[in-house]
Amino acid sequence: MKFYESVDSSKPVIFLFPGTCCLYSSFDHVLDGLHSYFYTVTVSYDGFNPNEKNPRVLRNKDGEKIRKEILYLFQKSGHSETQHAA
Repeated sequence: MKFYESVDSSKPVIFLFPGTCCLYSSFDHVLDGLHSYFYTVTVSYDGFNPNEKNPRVLRNKDGEKIRKEILYLFQKSGHSETQHAA
C-alpha cells in the first residue's frame, strides 16, 4: 500500500479512498481542484497500482496502516490524538 500526498501540508488534510477494485488514479480528475484547499492523501491499495507487482488482496493489516498514516499526519500538524476524538 502506498500513500500519494500533495505538497502543501499546512492545509487541512483530506484522505481519498478508492472504492473496491478501483485505482487510486480514479481521483486524478478532481485532485487539482482539491489541492487548492486541502493537503490530499490518496490511498493506493496493494494490487491496484499498475506500477506495482503486489497481489490484489486487502488484508486486515491494511486498515492499521491507514490508521497509522492518519495519526502520523494528524500529529505532524500539531494536534493531539485526543484533541478531536469523537
